[in-house]
Amino acid sequence: MEFSVPEWADRIDSTNQALLAAVQRGERLPSGYVLAALEQTAGRGRHGRRWISRPGRDLTFSFLLWLTEPPVRRASLLQATALGVSDWLIRQQHLAATVKWPNDVLVRDRKISGVLAEQAAVVGPAGEPVVVGVGINVNATAEELAAVGRPATSLRAETGRETDARSVLPDVLAAIERRLVVWERGGFAALRKDWMRRCADVGRTVRVVNAETNAPERIGRVVGFGEAGEMLLRQADGSVVSVWSGDVLQWQPPR
Repeated sequence: MEFSVPEWADRIDSTNQALLAAVQRGERLPSGYVLAALEQTAGRGRHGRRWISRPGRDLTFSFLLWLTEPPVRRASLLQATALGVSDWLIRQQHLAATVKWPNDVLVRDRKISGVLAEQAAVVGPAGEPVVVGVGINVNATAEELAAVGRPATSLRAETGRETDARSVLPDVLAAIERRLVVWERGGFAALRKDWMRRCADVGRTVRVVNAETNAPERIGRVVGFGEAGEMLLRQADGSVVSVWSGDVLQWQPPR
């Protein structure tokens, strides 16, 4: 696959929603089409959480892929994209980035980037359209990050300097593209070794909650990941269960 030259919008509600709407209107957008925004007013993360994007300060973009892979394999598209973002942070920003299942990128256990994938309800000759949105905290200050309510960081907080968000997009896309080429050829199995090495939660005991499905929470030690990217938890009784969705939280034993 290959990304197109990004189209930029000065201000938009959501790059994901704009691409999904364009596909549903029948616009003939190619696989690899990229839409980026200097300001996003209604960006969303997983479970409908708001992603705050300040004018010209953070990097938000979405790309379109036409996929023929079965849905179970598409789940790891989030992980392939997150690995690409972490590659860029490590190699070009010289930060000790890690990944958190299934879709976050961290620095010092603080979120610096998130990924969201959504599918349009249409089918075309090239497959089914999936839109992947990426947000990266670029120039947020310590005060702005504190207002998020969850551990978060930014390039500015980590490096001490401001960065032109628009100028870094080509390098970010190149890093993601390299990971997606591997993913297209071999799925998550081709990325699993790198994900295991970079995942912050491997070996930790965690609590997994799923507000969307109201499934019972799971507590266990992260021991690995399956062929499709599902998380493997070893529970207190020694059994290993597969977890396909949910929020991973650090577990605190009862006192």
